[in-house]
Amino acid sequence: MDQPITEQIIREHLEANPESGRALLHDPEYAAETHRLRMVLNHLDEALADEGLTGEARHRVSARLAAAWLGTDAAHARAQFAKQLIAQGEVRVPAELL
Repeated sequence: MDQPITEQIIREHLEANPESGRALLHDPEYAAETHRLRMVLNHLDEALADEGLTGEARHRVSARLAAAWLGTDAAHARAQFAKQLIAQGEVRVPAELL
């Protein structure tokens, strides 16, 4: 049985980003974001299908949205590293950016 595009997208994202998968299980805020994304992807897929896009095109568009919405493990790691550098005083952030 084929999975809907939305479920494929989320599964693929979590497989490619294992830390995101752990967050989905242990972080209620991340789980809520994933649920909201699932609803948005369902609506997006329906709208794109109504506009005549192929399943492959709908999959590509939805995957891009999922990566932007949930972020990737690499992006989260870079952000965490930057926070550590700032906390250690290695990097200074201009006051207007805080």
